[in-house]
Amino acid sequence: LVQTYGDEYIAFKKYAERHNYCVFLVDTFHSLKSGVPTALKVAKELGDTINFIGIRLDSGDIAYLAKEARRMLDEAGFTEAKIIASNDLDEQTITSLKAQGAKVDGWGVGTKLITGYDQPALGAVYKLVSIETDDGTMSDRIKLSNNAEKVTTPGKKNVYR
Repeated sequence: LVQTYGDEYIAFKKYAERHNYCVFLVDTFHSLKSGVPTALKVAKELGDTINFIGIRLDSGDIAYLAKEARRMLDEAGFTEAKIIASNDLDEQTITSLKAQGAKVDGWGVGTKLITGYDQPALGAVYKLVSIETDDGTMSDRIKLSNNAEKVTTPGKKNVYR
């Protein structure tokens, strides 16, 4: 959604206006410098018109990011807001995050839950790389991340066989 609108604030606001329960994915650009502050701004602006559940961290040093995000949420008065962690989590990673004191309230476990992960599994995610604008032209989009492997290459792709 952020890539569609090209602006995290607008995307978060549109999402919040459409969905009754809001958990913002805050790692599109930079979790602590952009994502969490933008989520807080939208939650404050929309106030009681939305149910701000919390945020989701899906990349980077989850233990560190969760501690800092918790501090930011608490300082902004959102002490009840939840922090959800995801990103190829399994029982070992969750145990490690807990041992590091990560301030995580919920765990998004997917790929490693539904596959025999000691067997090869394709961890694939569709990402927006181009969008048609109002005038009919195509506009490239890029996904930036704290994790280099999650950054996309913008623009239409050609498939060769």
